Amino acid sequence: MPTLILIRHGQSAHHVNGMTGGWTDSPLTTRGRQQTTLLAERLTAALAGRPIHLISSDLTRAQQTAAIIGAPLGLTAELAPALREYNNGRAAGMTRTAAQTLRRPITHAPLDGRPFPEAESWREFYQRVSGYLAELETEPAETTLLVSHFGTINNIIIWWLRLPINNQRRPWTYCKVDPTSLTVLHTNPQGEHVLVRLNDTAHLVGTGLSDWGLVK
Repeated sequence: MPTLILIRHGQSAHHVNGMTGGWTDSPLTTRGRQQTTLLAERLTAALAGRPIHLISSDLTRAQQTAAIIGAPLGLTAELAPALREYNNGRAAGMTRTAAQTLRRPITHAPLDGRPFPEAESWREFYQRVSGYLAELETEPAETTLLVSHFGTINNIIIWWLRLPINNQRRPWTYCKVDPTSLTVLHTNPQGEHVLVRLNDTAHLVGTGLSDWGLVK
């Protein structure tokens, strides 16, 4: 897996309508489609003619992002449920206000806490994502594009840099990853894992479509 390009989906309905994220299955907004179209133009100019493996989370917002990116490159995304965002259990599909009535306080072992009924813990989330990436590590493609989500991309970065998740007292400490941003990971000739770029949204500069203030 010499080069891995992580792509966060474009702005989605839950970003603007007061719904929770996670496994809430929301589509892209008009703004999100515009952001993704600009990203697709950038990727097509940079990657056309190269062997590429396109993989996407199976949630609608990621699938729609992958379809827009893949079309000009002649690619159809392979769907991977393991690349979904954090499983927020019964809070999925609820408004953020309603979900707060279900929230459970986490008073100890934050890696293993479950903030909502039927949710996964942060440790389980990390294990789901890292387990998939470990299998993908034998990927023969020169360049792999992964279309995914905020939390998932953070877990991939943790896994890629071999950071010790058990030492993270605050598992919600994260890297900033904006909609349609690019994060590029590369394996150098010595086999070392390199973080080449993080949260690159140059394709949105000057367009009025940047969501720099948007976190989740």
